[in-house]
Amino acid sequence: MTFKEFMDDFDTSRDDENLIASVHLKSFDEGDTVIIEDQLTNLIYNPSVDTTSMTFASYQRLDAMAVEGDITDEFSVGDTVVITSEIVNYSYTYQWEGRHYTVYYEWFADGWDTDKETEVPLPREVLKHADQ
Repeated sequence: MTFKEFMDDFDTSRDDENLIASVHLKSFDEGDTVIIEDQLTNLIYNPSVDTTSMTFASYQRLDAMAVEGDITDEFSVGDTVVITSEIVNYSYTYQWEGRHYTVYYEWFADGWDTDKETEVPLPREVLKHADQ
């Protein structure tokens, strides 16, 4: 699947009465492996946080995906890459409009900081050239 197909697979809901929010993948369950193949259209290394932000042909948002470290010596704009990761379901508390919601969130297993309850850059190891 492309990165856009992955992002489009998310379904979100919010139950204001029970203070529950859900951001889950329709096609994947916890423990499933997702394989994304897409062409890189932009790579920006930020040395202050030691991450490389990527955009894809199918999904042009500048903050589409971040990977740990500087990968600009190994990957270039125009390369087709494969991201492989397991899906994990996280839950955390989020304050919205003064109310505390329990949020159920599915994301990449290696792309979540449970202590800070936020997405983090994926490790470099999940990214490969498509021809490898």
